Amino acid sequence: MIQSVLSRLSNPVFRAELKKLITYGLCGSMGVLTDLALYTTLIKSGLDYPYAVIIGSAAGTLVSFLINRRVTFRMTDKTKQRMAMFFTVAGIGSVVSMAVIWVLVDKMLLSPITAKVISLFFVFATQYTLNRLVTFRKETASL
Repeated sequence: MIQSVLSRLSNPVFRAELKKLITYGLCGSMGVLTDLALYTTLIKSGLDYPYAVIIGSAAGTLVSFLINRRVTFRMTDKTKQRMAMFFTVAGIGSVVSMAVIWVLVDKMLLSPITAKVISLFFVFATQYTLNRLVTFRKETASL
């Protein structure tokens, strides 16, 4: 097993993809921090939480898009198309999150916080895959 891992790490294509995956996660965390900071600020200023969720999430997704398109995927063309697709993928991620949380809370009786943390892994995998293969595909940014 260790030999298998070492042989993959020595593969330049695998290493490049792993680097891209890690970079995507780090850039995405900037979006999460933006979302959380704005959400907290809006809540403390008296805004109702549904509006704070929408505004924070939109701002976090925008920050994540702007950073990922330059740093992770190094693509600055077709900005409007790619941004629309990135937001669509974020919406798909929200659906995945809700589905995973529903199963874990209602069917497996986990706490909502634990379920949310577990759902993040599914959302990350889904969004990275879709953004890698669709949003930031070299040929085009549309389905």
